[in-house]
Amino acid sequence: MFKRVSLFGLIVLLLLRGVSAYAEVEPNCEMGDAVFRNKVPEAILGVGFHHAGIYFCSHSKGDEVYVETAPPYYINITNSDLKHSVIEAVGEHGTVSCQPFIDSYVNFPGGYKGAYNSGDMDAEKRRKIIATAWMQKGAKYVKDRWPGIKNPTGFPKTFRCDGLVEYCYEQVMGGFFTNEEEKRCWSSLLDKEYSEDAWPTFYPKALMKRMKLAGGKRIGNPPQVTSFKLYRQDGTEIKPDDWIMGTVIVEAVVTDEDDGSGIDKVEVSYKIRLLEETGTIGTTEEDKDVSGTYTYTWDVPIATVGNNLYELSVLAYDRASNHTLPDSSKFTYGSPYKVEAAFPVIVDNGSPTVKATYPTDGKTNVSVGARIHIIFSEDMDKDTINSTTITGILGTVTYDEITRRAIITPEGRLAWATNYTVHVLGGENGKG
Repeated sequence: MFKRVSLFGLIVLLLLRGVSAYAEVEPNCEMGDAVFRNKVPEAILGVGFHHAGIYFCSHSKGDEVYVETAPPYYINITNSDLKHSVIEAVGEHGTVSCQPFIDSYVNFPGGYKGAYNSGDMDAEKRRKIIATAWMQKGAKYVKDRWPGIKNPTGFPKTFRCDGLVEYCYEQVMGGFFTNEEEKRCWSSLLDKEYSEDAWPTFYPKALMKRMKLAGGKRIGNPPQVTSFKLYRQDGTEIKPDDWIMGTVIVEAVVTDEDDGSGIDKVEVSYKIRLLEETGTIGTTEEDKDVSGTYTYTWDVPIATVGNNLYELSVLAYDRASNHTLPDSSKFTYGSPYKVEAAFPVIVDNGSPTVKATYPTDGKTNVSVGARIHIIFSEDMDKDTINSTTITGILGTVTYDEITRRAIITPEGRLAWATNYTVHVLGGENGKG
């Protein structure tokens, strides 16, 4: 048995699905951005020193991420846990290390201050910043002396948190402070109440202010789907008014733009709208620095499907866990499948039968203003589909020949807390 599907009415939407349980604490930034938080004393005393780090990626376990330390600085995340990580120099650990971002920043007393960068970032610069920070892991932490707060060539190497961030950004844009400014990096008053004129020139909050002037506070940008197409197995493209049967090839082109973190994971899935059935067409966890083409084979389901409406969705994560959003990724370009109408599914079962209904049988919490849809397995003679052959709810019965569905529009609103039964007593197929 084969099914032929007209793509004239196929809606292709990008739906928000499978969002991480950690969505409420996502950093909302990009890989390589500088991230800032309060220090413990300032959360208590109100001073303004701050703490800084380099946002790494969406995986909290840095040892499970591959970082290439030579151009083009390739990065690969395997099975991200979406809990995030940061590379930082912090006194309590004594060294530069990769730490879970949620614990180190979001859940830290005093709160997360946001992400910043130089304002002229691209994907290559982001990867180089990460690679530079990665190569400093193990360097010792120094609190209050120059050049120890930023000494990548010393023996041993040493950094303070702001010195690490400044050094990483120096590799791509020259940094934000001069050496003379950096020498004023400590004051005996730093553990006392904030006093602007008594403070040094170079410290984390001052770095955050200069980055804010250069690039502003940053937010993460989700990946975009620039093309979505279906093909027959012989390679010919399926156009909006073509028919398909059996197995088709699904192709999605996804990009994180030239200034993003790079693609981490792509999943293409479908939903049969009226039947509320869902399934995965394909998943890829192969990192791409900017963009990629993702191709899957889809055996279009036919067992329970009548003339129904499919929604094909693409969920794409970048390496900072920013993901495609439904309200900004509805294929307004790059795809021909935009006509909002159902497309027919033809299954030859002999006599016509009811293949699906909406609302589905036994469904509760149905809107009192709902219309009832009855979907047939074959073309029906519209003159035989009326309030005489379909009964149970007082109203107007119409028939849509394109979608093979009868639509009952009740005369008034349905009653609350009431069961309704619709009877299909007759009707002839279009063959007589």
